[in-house]
Amino acid sequence: MSKQRYDVLFLGGGTSCGYAAAAFRERDKESTVAIVTAEDQPPYDRPPLSKKFIVREDFVPEDIHAKDPSFYKDNNIDLFLQERIAQLDAESREVVLESGHRLEYGKALYALGSSPIEIPELLQGESATLRTTQDGLKIRRQLAGAKTVAIVGGGYIGAEAAAALLDKGLAVTIVERGPHLWSRFESREVAQALHAYLEQRGARILVNTTAVERKPGVLVTSDGNEVPADFVLLGVGARPNLDVARAAGLEMGESGVQANSNLRTSDERIWVAGDVAEYPDVVCGRTVRIEHHLHAKWTGEKAGAALAGETSAYRRVPYFFSDVGELSMILRGDPRPDHQVFTFGDPREPLISQVFLDPGGIVRGFIDLRKDYKAQEPLDEMFEQMILAQKNLSDRIEDLQKPSFDLLDLNG
Repeated sequence: MSKQRYDVLFLGGGTSCGYAAAAFRERDKESTVAIVTAEDQPPYDRPPLSKKFIVREDFVPEDIHAKDPSFYKDNNIDLFLQERIAQLDAESREVVLESGHRLEYGKALYALGSSPIEIPELLQGESATLRTTQDGLKIRRQLAGAKTVAIVGGGYIGAEAAAALLDKGLAVTIVERGPHLWSRFESREVAQALHAYLEQRGARILVNTTAVERKPGVLVTSDGNEVPADFVLLGVGARPNLDVARAAGLEMGESGVQANSNLRTSDERIWVAGDVAEYPDVVCGRTVRIEHHLHAKWTGEKAGAALAGETSAYRRVPYFFSDVGELSMILRGDPRPDHQVFTFGDPREPLISQVFLDPGGIVRGFIDLRKDYKAQEPLDEMFEQMILAQKNLSDRIEDLQKPSFDLLDLNG
């Protein structure tokens, strides 16, 4: 089979690879570069998949591409689409594709992302997981003529998809094993407010139960319910794709590929980004592995710069967001169970803001849920800077204990 050599290979082809390639090219115009992806699309942004993409026929994959089609040609970046990686030989610096094609590299980014957890007995008939544009297009086809939808899993994907499907006029039931939606989220108050919002929108939410069997037209739960389901969406989480890295001998962490704060792995020629990256985060002050779009983008940008020679640590305040119908949620920083929490707003609107201080009074996290996302922006920027600066608010505890306190006054 044919063999080609590149100075830099971006492996995975997802969000991280798209932004990594752009960051690398900003600093290095001459090196030969290629992106390898199992998908039929160049890198794209995944958040729209669980919102507009699955319900709007006018939405096409090109609408969510990370870069314009001309970007790769203009920047001399070769694309290997629909090419799955069979082996990474770190010793010989070679990648073997399932097609038999072999690619040699000088440096590489390992960013193979995650794959959705599949439960075969539930993925029968009209059913799907949601991770790729192909999944989204499949869901659209299977929703044609459907009236009832069951969603297994009440996390980000489940809640976002439920809101989109309710907007489409479908009857939606969510099956969640926890006591409420977003049951593992860092704020119970925000999770419960979102749960109530979707119920008010018309979603039926079954909690403390699991789906156990798919039958024609129904989904059977562990407590005996038969949920009407012309279509089933399975959203019970994802697992990072580590097998290729593990077989290559890269050092593994607790749940990802272990790297240093510059995102370089135990192999000095390989960096990581996105879902697979486990590293000592200098902002959080602990080792982390994070799954979210902006983390994939930012670590990709950092890894791209590192591949071009930059040696500084990755230093960004973690940012999670979710849009569920009219609601916008943002989470900044690293809120922990041992933090002191100050809560503001009215869950009935819903409008909730929460500030998290560690035992020493230092700002570690901020969570906000509301309909007016523009009102979140100044708060987001303020708390980002406070978290970066490790701002101590011990002298503002009295203010934070007032339900009517305007958080923007913390800038004063």
